[in-house]
Amino acid sequence: MSRSDPRQAKPLSSATDDPAGAEAGGTPSALLDLLEEVRSPALVRSDVDLLIAALGRGPGPDEPPRVRADLLLGLMAHDNPVGDYVGRNGKTVRHAARDALLGLGFPYALEVPPELMEPAAPPRPPRTGIGKAGVFALVALALSQTGILAWQVVSSQMDKGYNPRPIWYTPSEFALLGAFIWLPPLVSLCGHVLKRRWLQGIGWLLIAAQALPWLLLAYSAVSHHRPDYLRAISKPWFLSLWALWATRPLPKPPPRTEEVPPPTP
Repeated sequence: MSRSDPRQAKPLSSATDDPAGAEAGGTPSALLDLLEEVRSPALVRSDVDLLIAALGRGPGPDEPPRVRADLLLGLMAHDNPVGDYVGRNGKTVRHAARDALLGLGFPYALEVPPELMEPAAPPRPPRTGIGKAGVFALVALALSQTGILAWQVVSSQMDKGYNPRPIWYTPSEFALLGAFIWLPPLVSLCGHVLKRRWLQGIGWLLIAAQALPWLLLAYSAVSHHRPDYLRAISKPWFLSLWALWATRPLPKPPPRTEEVPPPTP
């Protein structure tokens, strides 16, 4: 919903219902509009960021501190679901309201619930890449599959009594080997290097499709009436699962938030 067409605000505390408080200044309508947008079903992360930014600005010159304190106490209540919303910096609305109430100074800062005075856990930093572990997983997966298929080709030639021939015996073998083994990790790696989520998703799906036959082979080895666990372990299904976890697409970046203008007197 456009900011120029705010929703009808709902009062958040008894102080906002008091006509005397409204005549004395009351809570700015811009902040109530942000609260209403956060409560709406069409909530997006940018609305939470705007609300946290507005709470950090403090009350306007014509707003009684008591009205703002009542509003902040309502946001800190445990039965208020708005307080659990998290902004892009990892701070919840409840902790933003706590900081705002502390910023009002004495005597309002004394009303902060004691359980909120404990320091909040530091937010977990978002993933920005696959790291060295992800690159190692892709390389190890590609090399292990190359070795397995190379051994299959060489051993089949030796069983027939012929001399071993190179792995890339024909162009079709080279194309098949490259498409099955090296294409999925290369697509995934390029997606993470170029920061393209759609390319990361394609690479992840290709690695998943590549892992499926290895999982089926390992399952058939252990589901037999005489399970062959050594044969199941020799398949690189565990490397495929590791690569799937390490190269999963990165989360979407948070949308840019517009600045909330300070309340006008």
